[in-house]
Amino acid sequence: MKTIVITGGSRRLGLFLIKKFLSKGASVISICRHHDNSELGELEGLFPNLKVFNVTEYSYEGAILASEYLRNNVKMVDVLINNASKFEDDLAAPEDWGKQYTEFFNVHMLFPAIISQALCNLSKDEHTTSLILNITDIFVENPSEKSSLYCSTKAGLENLSLSMAKKYAPNIRVNTIKPGPIKFLETHSDIEKVNVLNETLLSFEGGYLPIFQAVEFLMDNNYITGTSINVDGGRSANRR
Repeated sequence: MKTIVITGGSRRLGLFLIKKFLSKGASVISICRHHDNSELGELEGLFPNLKVFNVTEYSYEGAILASEYLRNNVKMVDVLINNASKFEDDLAAPEDWGKQYTEFFNVHMLFPAIISQALCNLSKDEHTTSLILNITDIFVENPSEKSSLYCSTKAGLENLSLSMAKKYAPNIRVNTIKPGPIKFLETHSDIEKVNVLNETLLSFEGGYLPIFQAVEFLMDNNYITGTSINVDGGRSANRR
């Protein structure tokens, strides 16, 4: 039975991945904030192979606590998916950027860095490597001027992933997946959706399944590390 650790598992992509891995009989650990009275809480009651560890926030302290939990409760981790994310456009007033930028840095860079380090003592060997998958964004290559703070920390995670691929080889492989218009947020207007899809070669909302398929591909191939896969319907190739 494979052991999969997923951060940000209480909603959207993280929750979808948890369901898919549970359906395949994997042991899943979700590291997330506040899942009480949610679908994840219901799943936890139904599946004994699902464990949920709550952190108050994605911070240095939260990452240390999550790392200790893994060391104390798991003998070996097959896959760590750093999926937790926060998206907002830049706040209007620069004096408000400090708190916003710190939150982006913590969830996109600091938390993945620390919890990935914890995997070093929970990995396999050079013939059956463990896998770290960091979910970044196609904006790391062509950032949006409206969300520069978000984009820059996702780009930081992309660069961090390359460093970790070098640092942790050969026992741990490290790759990234860069999603495009997988699932629109509730806050996206109809006009925004049309504009995004007009920039996408495959001009429809992808859904979460293509991400899971990319994850499975990287799990199955033990000779890929330091690589990034765009799952974006061709938007990065067509976006202006």
